[in-house]
Amino acid sequence: MSADAFRNLGIPRFALSWTTLSVFSNPGTSVRAFLTALALLTITPAAAAQFSEGSILYHPIASFDTLLIDEDGVPQHTWPGTARPGLSVRLMPDGRLLRTRNVAMRGGGSSGAIEILDWDGVVEWSYSVDDAERLSHHDATFLPNGNVVIVCWDKHTGAEAEALGRNPATVNLNWWPLELIEVEPTGPTTGTIVWNWKALDHLVQNFNAGMPNFGAPADNPRRIDLNYANIANSGDWQHANAVDYNIELDQLVVSQRGFSEFWIIDHSTTTAEAATSSGGNSGHGGDLMYRWGNPAAYGRGVVADQKLFTQHDSHWIESGKPGAGNMIVFNNGNARPTGPSSSVEEIVLPAMVGGTYPIGVGVPFAPTSALWTYEDQVNPLSFFTSAMGGVDRLQNGNTMICLAGSGIFREVAPDFSTVHQFQNTTPPVGSVAVFRTRSHTVNPFPTTFCPANANSAGPGTSIGWTGSISVQRNDLVLTVADAPPNEFGLFYYGAGTTSAPLGDGVRCISQPFYRLLPPAQMDGFGNASFVLDMEQPPQAGSDILAGSTWYFQFWHRDDPSFGAGSNLSNGMEITFWN
Repeated sequence: MSADAFRNLGIPRFALSWTTLSVFSNPGTSVRAFLTALALLTITPAAAAQFSEGSILYHPIASFDTLLIDEDGVPQHTWPGTARPGLSVRLMPDGRLLRTRNVAMRGGGSSGAIEILDWDGVVEWSYSVDDAERLSHHDATFLPNGNVVIVCWDKHTGAEAEALGRNPATVNLNWWPLELIEVEPTGPTTGTIVWNWKALDHLVQNFNAGMPNFGAPADNPRRIDLNYANIANSGDWQHANAVDYNIELDQLVVSQRGFSEFWIIDHSTTTAEAATSSGGNSGHGGDLMYRWGNPAAYGRGVVADQKLFTQHDSHWIESGKPGAGNMIVFNNGNARPTGPSSSVEEIVLPAMVGGTYPIGVGVPFAPTSALWTYEDQVNPLSFFTSAMGGVDRLQNGNTMICLAGSGIFREVAPDFSTVHQFQNTTPPVGSVAVFRTRSHTVNPFPTTFCPANANSAGPGTSIGWTGSISVQRNDLVLTVADAPPNEFGLFYYGAGTTSAPLGDGVRCISQPFYRLLPPAQMDGFGNASFVLDMEQPPQAGSDILAGSTWYFQFWHRDDPSFGAGSNLSNGMEITFWN
């Protein structure tokens, strides 16, 4: 092994002259002898710790804390909180947590605040959405530009609904239709609304010819029938409970429990266009691009045509997963003609024509049925939750289902067989209900492997990190603790693992590996750090890209009276986000 190759392990050029470099029991061993011995090491692969595909993120309704567990319920991480969820939580592509907070109790799913936390639970952004105009509820999602789309109630009165053509017999004091707002974070507690969409701008009604938007709902399938569905006592007319973003299409989908439909909205519009029926990629402005689940909601179907029953969690199946681009929905099953039972529906959306989803004359939006439907194979009526619920497609083709009321997470195969089932028990006393879950198929945070051997300072040097594992943010800091105080060392990384004795430790990373300069010096407590600049790779082939997995370790000098004169930390595996 050449000296240059040895430097790739992390030994800087001037380190070769250190008198205590030798890693063998004889402190006088020469550098040449060291290199020769290193070249003769037997390399044996080592197994790195991996999260299973079933790693699950969720926030129990009765808890303040967000949890990440493996599929057997073993805790992986916890984000403490000061409020119950309101209701959703999501891991962002850069490893941070997007969480809604229940700080306003004025209707089912009330939220009132949105926050973003780093891995250590530090709140980086906390934004209030609770004023005279709107109140956030249920869900929020992130966009690639760093903005957040939030589901809100657009606060109005029953009298305003009546003035627009709502039947007075079905009007209550409050009327809160859907509003979506896109917020750009501008400070720790501030944000700017850069885009919004209101259901109020896209109504049709056939109750009063003297009022605005008069027309037959069946002739206006891309608009919202003002007189469909009851206005509950809270004024929650549509009860949107989920929002999802499609980056390839620049579209949003919203689950509307009150209408038993999901709606697709063109996000490519300006705010001005979103209030009209023209503009955007679709040419429809803010009118609905597509809707599915209940054709009776727009006058093109009867009860027998209804497919969704107060559903939740409608979203596109992600790229790279079986069924990618299809819509998947947790169908609660309230008022289902065959009896209350929950199911999952996977729907193939019609091919877009002219930038939008086509609809024939006098018929509902295609398709007439779901591609795949899951129901309990033993007793469908036993698999039921009247409220909340979620579903998530896994990379292996299985589907994770959250039966919200009972806190049951069930993984099922395409042939409907149950692969795994877990019962939430958090909190240990009271409700174990969960709004929904999200499964993660890549390590959502760095994991350690290859335990460190003892050093002169104690049981071993431990590697860690702060910041994030986002390539875009580029703010990852590598750390070590419990190393010999005031000694020098180097971080290095590579694409593979091994298990090879080196000094008093074990080299965990196979060749080629790349040193990170300059070397680090431990402080008086045995701590050191290195700011990793992913925009400046050490050499060719060492580029850190989104989706790539790299293994990190720390080599350091040690007191030669302890042993060989050098040692290593444990290893750390990182799969990087965008």
